[in-house]
Amino acid sequence: YFSIVFLAAMQLLITSITTEKEHKILEGMKMMGLMDSVYWVSWFITQTVLNLIVIVVFFVTMIILDMMQNMDPSLLAVMMIAYSCTIITFGFLVTAISSSPKTAGTLADQSITTLVVSQEEEPTLTLVAPVCLIRLIGMLGIFIGLGVYYVLYFV
Repeated sequence: YFSIVFLAAMQLLITSITTEKEHKILEGMKMMGLMDSVYWVSWFITQTVLNLIVIVVFFVTMIILDMMQNMDPSLLAVMMIAYSCTIITFGFLVTAISSSPKTAGTLADQSITTLVVSQEEEPTLTLVAPVCLIRLIGMLGIFIGLGVYYVLYFV
């Protein structure tokens, strides 16, 4: 379950980017001459630094608890850095899909929770069923919200 360590940092990234998108801050920066590549690279560097701090804290904790007796720390570090980059790009994907911070956060949380549960060696119905039920209730809430929006503004 080491992948859960990155969830808070990813949540911060997603809500920050979608809040900028919602308040049209990105468009203002583009009007002042900001290139898209600079924007995304700056977010990638910021998130990478934050994730490296998390990785260092994780390693210090593992060393203090003497949990690294039978493993190569360099291999684990490379794996965690690669996973960190994957999580960052997944966060970028989620921010491109949605425009609301709440929707983006919920989508990211449900996706990562599903991935973490599916990493079990033998995922049982008691683990998978609540996640699927939560996702179903969330999607139902979105559809009800869209229906209310349609009724209020178009009828």
